[in-house]
Amino acid sequence: MVSAYFNTPPANEFDEQIAAGLLLLTGLAPDIKDPKDGVTIPPFRPTDNYHFETKGPAVIAALSVCMVILTVVTFLRLGIRLFVHGVRFGADDWLIIPAYLLSMAYPALQIAMVQHGGAGKHFYDITYQEYFHYKYLAPSAATVFYVYVGLVKMSIALFNVRLTTLTTRLWKNVNWAFFATCAAYTVAALFLNVFKCNPQYASFNLLRIAESGKVPNCLSVNHMNTILRLNLALDFTALAIPIIVLWKVQLSWKRKARIFALLSIGLIACIASVMTLVSQYTLEKDPLWNYTTLLAWIMVEIVISLVAACAPTLAYLLPRSMLSKHQASNSASKSTGQKAATGFGSRPSRNDDALRARSIHEEDEDSEEELVERRIVVKEDIKMEWQGNRRSNALGAQTGHQSNQNGSLTSWYGDQSGKTGAVVYDGRQHGERSRVWPTPTMVAKNTAFDLQKCARSNILALEPYRCARDDYKDDGTNILLDANENAYGPGLALNGEGKLPGANVNGTSDSSSAIDVDLLGLNRYPDPHQEELKQLLCNLRNTHSHTPKKITPANLFVGVGSDEAIDALIRAFCVPGKEKILTCPPTYGMYSVSAQVNDVALAKIPLQTPSFDLDVPAILKAMDEDKSIKLAYLCSPGNPTGKLLKKEDVQKILEHPWNGVVVVDEAYIDFSPDGTSLAEWVAEWPNLVVMQTLSKAFGLAGIRLGAAFADPAIAQILNNMKAPYNIPNPTSQLARAALSPKHLQVMTRNKDLIVKQRNRLIEELPKIPGIGQLHGGVESNFLLYQILDAPADQGGKPSNETALAVYEGLAEEKGVVVRFRGKEHGCLGCLRITVGTEKEVDRFLQEIKQVLEGIHKSSGRLGKKEEQQRERDANDVVA
Repeated sequence: MVSAYFNTPPANEFDEQIAAGLLLLTGLAPDIKDPKDGVTIPPFRPTDNYHFETKGPAVIAALSVCMVILTVVTFLRLGIRLFVHGVRFGADDWLIIPAYLLSMAYPALQIAMVQHGGAGKHFYDITYQEYFHYKYLAPSAATVFYVYVGLVKMSIALFNVRLTTLTTRLWKNVNWAFFATCAAYTVAALFLNVFKCNPQYASFNLLRIAESGKVPNCLSVNHMNTILRLNLALDFTALAIPIIVLWKVQLSWKRKARIFALLSIGLIACIASVMTLVSQYTLEKDPLWNYTTLLAWIMVEIVISLVAACAPTLAYLLPRSMLSKHQASNSASKSTGQKAATGFGSRPSRNDDALRARSIHEEDEDSEEELVERRIVVKEDIKMEWQGNRRSNALGAQTGHQSNQNGSLTSWYGDQSGKTGAVVYDGRQHGERSRVWPTPTMVAKNTAFDLQKCARSNILALEPYRCARDDYKDDGTNILLDANENAYGPGLALNGEGKLPGANVNGTSDSSSAIDVDLLGLNRYPDPHQEELKQLLCNLRNTHSHTPKKITPANLFVGVGSDEAIDALIRAFCVPGKEKILTCPPTYGMYSVSAQVNDVALAKIPLQTPSFDLDVPAILKAMDEDKSIKLAYLCSPGNPTGKLLKKEDVQKILEHPWNGVVVVDEAYIDFSPDGTSLAEWVAEWPNLVVMQTLSKAFGLAGIRLGAAFADPAIAQILNNMKAPYNIPNPTSQLARAALSPKHLQVMTRNKDLIVKQRNRLIEELPKIPGIGQLHGGVESNFLLYQILDAPADQGGKPSNETALAVYEGLAEEKGVVVRFRGKEHGCLGCLRITVGTEKEVDRFLQEIKQVLEGIHKSSGRLGKKEEQQRERDANDVVA
């Protein structure tokens, strides 16, 4: 169908309808101007020397180049955020993705306008049909542009939020206010552009206007330009906020200067925004020919705004020579071993043999699981007074042992006359073995020394703890299912005498596969770096389940159990008396013990019950509201929950704009499905630390070896702090043996045996009357079960009183020791049961059935006060 040109009569009915619609849109009713005469709009076609002109090919070429630039910049940014170590994919990246798609849609619509809507031609060379298409495409392109600029500014605002995490809450709130303003602008611009006419279709459909025969009511061009003015104001605001914030953040001036330079690219977008507004006023003269100037400035704004939003990320592509001197020197030190410049003078690298300042961490004699079964509490009302050269006790205790109201013991250690020593409360009953604290028997000298004033107040406030073995010894008669030890023993290929095959006293061996304990080498200090041991740990965890990257010994800290890493992290990142760690109860108790020792407060965000999943919104809220939180300790699988944390929950915390370290404790990870460990993820996240131990699946609790996988920078800090020779030679040699292929097979076999018995317990325990639901997960070598006050078919409910009675009955009458956990968050009436050998599980199932039957038949109940005290004693354990 052939269409007539503007300023000529319509060639057909379709042209006539378009003319009628356009006349109505301009306020000319049909009775004033007949559509059959056509529409007359200047400029008019020249009568002399006329030749056809079009900017179409040039416009299409320029738009194509812009689309290529936008694609390259966006994909480089997203690639860096996804795959470069130390950079995280954040909320601002999620906004850039739709912004990029809109930046592609806008030039695509403009190309369509050139090809079908007459754009780039003089008005007298446009047909009615072309103008009809133009009226459809132009509002669509304008809508896309307004939404695009809004999304880009929102993305920049989110990047600015990352910067403001380093400064005051005021500027963070300013950025969120700017983000909200950009969001409101985007919604308002979208609404005004879509509904600028009444009826709504009048802004783009000339045929429907002609059919209605009514003059539509539309906003003027000046009103619509208000959107562009707001866009201009937001452009300059987006440029100004990070500049102001950078004056506040704790960055070096060189880094600030680099960011200033990158952000200055946004100034070009601001200029383009000004010119876009100016160009609007030149469209009245030959609008589709002159519109190319407006289009050019709009495309400059689109391209430059996206480049500006991506520039801080694209800085990773700059050559090393363009980095600051400080960054280059740090990078060089990692590879050459030279001293790296820091804010505290020169610091030796890991390979430097010079002396390093360290905080000596004394060896913890208790295992991770055997820390506090029931505390021995020094009475707060004890007052030691000086009387000449002798001390007396304010309580006036006169005998070595007195029975308190609960029937437990109050012991007086030292002079039996009550003049020298300390009164200690022990939560155990008469006849049980108490822990003796040695007290000097010599008469104290009269000096100015005052322990209460000399020692740190937080240390004086600490309550001593005891481990499970203080109450129930491994004497061959008890079945110990309370400390989550490996019941099948160490993961080593031992002979019948419990020795490594081929080993002898001088450390030589007739088996090339055995790594022996070199007894004659014990006169030498051990290797301070433990590179070989660290490499074996890396080999074990480089599964590529979560990242294609590899972890290396530079990512490792090894210590005396995981406890050394827990303590070292707190000392490294938390200022005593000022900062906090975050924990998620119920969880491993050593986090709070180390925090108390280091005078660091706790922020507790309980796990969700009954799922025992992380309460991610509450954790993120706590991190936002309390900037003193520097470490978040997450246990996976949890203790006592046995539940593996969801990877996506951990990732949300890692992605959160919070200046702190996420610590994932994976002590039991080897009992979980293969590939679930997040250790190798430290190659992706600089704010992640993953702790592991050889005490559990490897069955080597006795050698006290733990590891922390971390970004090389964090690992270096921990290694700088540790004692020079913290890993003894025997520990290192046995650990390397356990990590060799031959002995890993033994560990795997033992683990499979434990999993088999774990599954058996899951199947058999619910069959015993009075055993409730499995509470928690099954990804560890223990299970958490509810104990009911009556069989389930009789309406039994979880009961701490019954669970405590079962715990005590098993231990004291049957010699089977489990762990009472009823006072923990979400663990009402729960016992934690370590999975034992087949014979141990046989006996446990038999004994717990008998104990429960006896308890359910008994009608006696303890007094409330005594019951609560016994529950606290049984539950009060740091493990």
